Amino acid sequence: MNDTEAMALEWLTRQGIRVYYQHRKSPDFVTTDGKVGYEVKLVRSDKDKCVHFTGQQYARLQNFKGELYLLIFEPDETSPMKYRWDDVITDNIFPYRVRITANYPRIPIEQELYEQVLRVTTRTRLYGGDKQILQDWIADAIHEKLKKEQQGGKA
Repeated sequence: MNDTEAMALEWLTRQGIRVYYQHRKSPDFVTTDGKVGYEVKLVRSDKDKCVHFTGQQYARLQNFKGELYLLIFEPDETSPMKYRWDDVITDNIFPYRVRITANYPRIPIEQELYEQVLRVTTRTRLYGGDKQILQDWIADAIHEKLKKEQQGGKA
């Protein structure tokens, strides 16, 4: 559990809400009856005002069967702002931009083959991806680059 999630747990407990923590799952907290979920996010920048989700995380939240809330912590705040998930996805009253990032690392094709292969294991570990899928993705990208070079175009 990270510091922001710990603050959220403390806040939820003070509200009299009994939850359990879901390590490496979304939403971060679910009530003991499983009907209400809470996803916790920290706004990283005052200028950007953006909340980040991975594609997989966003999909899990979209598919949550109960009532869902997003708890947003501003830097240096100990109490969150609480938003209904429906307001987040429809952008009705949600004052933050939502950024969804891909689940796989974006490895530039211009890098040399050996650099790409060396990074597969590290990036797989960091992004929780499947090593074989990443290796196949790199092989396809290199194949495409070579094909374009043979045709006289730039990759």
